[in-house]
Amino acid sequence: SSASTSVLITIVTGVVPSILFPVLTQRKYSPTWVRDTNRFAIETALDAASAARRDIRWAYQWRAYSITDGDERSDPGLDLSDTARTTTAGDNSLVLGFYSGVLAAGATYAFELTVSGGAAPAVGEIV
Repeated sequence: SSASTSVLITIVTGVVPSILFPVLTQRKYSPTWVRDTNRFAIETALDAASAARRDIRWAYQWRAYSITDGDERSDPGLDLSDTARTTTAGDNSLVLGFYSGVLAAGATYAFELTVSGGAAPAVGEIV
């Protein structure tokens, strides 16, 4: 008896950016606060070589998921493009910041960033 597996590898010519996610310190965030300095934000960056490319116009798109038991993902009902009520910078920036009261206490979220504009999109996620 033998088992086999295969992997499809696609070679892409051109620039594919690397997304850098900072380490989020393990601290407790209150779902509501009164000072803007206490906002919860995920601040990402591109690798230095990609960020230095002036001939490529990078595009960013964030998505949000709720994580429930068994790692099931669902739509949390967050409109990340709503800069009036949900996010401070929208869903098309390297920074994803939330207004007070948007994220639910005790909930687990996954935030996914897709960067396009180079030879192939790059996708990164933080849970």
